[in-house]
Amino acid sequence: MEQGTVIPLPSDYQLPAETDEFTHPIKQLDFEKRINLMRSIVRDMGAQ
Repeated sequence: MEQGTVIPLPSDYQLPAETDEFTHPIKQLDFEKRINLMRSIVRDMGAQ
């Protein structure tokens, strides 16, 4: 974390093609709606 790395990945790592299908609708939301969506997801997972 001190180096700014949360999860180390190889430099040539590429996300699966399905990732775009999942993230595209989220990227279309404005910032506040994205934050609210992420809060809802985390809350539903049981985090306080």
